Amino acid sequence: GLIDTHCHVEDSCAVADNQPSISAPPITKIIEKVRARAATIPKGDWVLMQASPRDFPHGVAEKPLLNRQDLDKPTENHPVMIILGIHACIMNTRAWKQTGYWNAGDDAKVKWKGDGTPRAGSIIHRDAEGHPVGLATEVWDFRPGYSVQQYKDSMKRHFGEWFLSKGLTSISTLQDTAPNEFLALQELQQEG
Repeated sequence: GLIDTHCHVEDSCAVADNQPSISAPPITKIIEKVRARAATIPKGDWVLMQASPRDFPHGVAEKPLLNRQDLDKPTENHPVMIILGIHACIMNTRAWKQTGYWNAGDDAKVKWKGDGTPRAGSIIHRDAEGHPVGLATEVWDFRPGYSVQQYKDSMKRHFGEWFLSKGLTSISTLQDTAPNEFLALQELQQEG
């Protein structure tokens, strides 16, 4: 068998079921897709969508990247995050305000959610007024996680095909939004 020492098992499965993919057609089409997704979820819940980092910036004809004002257009009732892989994202104004990073001076005082250490390695691109333009790197922890049941359902749906069928006999999984991912694993183990 094979050993994979760096996986995001729970998150990979849940993302497939809960973060629709978008490609990089004209920005107007991306806005339509975000609007359609927002219409399917309760007000105030995050609209999370996945895009390939290779689609941005080169796949968008009108300008290099989406910005927060583009993502403000489809909904005022939801924080929106377009995830470019796991290391970069573009968010709307409501999402930025919810993160605690809306003002320029906020960068130094906000800590990592996981352990409270000072934030390092994140780059938040800002406009002349100091507000985020939308794009940021290494802010994966801003994304809300899923419920234990969502993780369990997704792992049941995808784990066999994506991991077991490849010959993996041992996996080291890295939690992105613990504790729900860990609790899901524990419950699945207890359920056999």
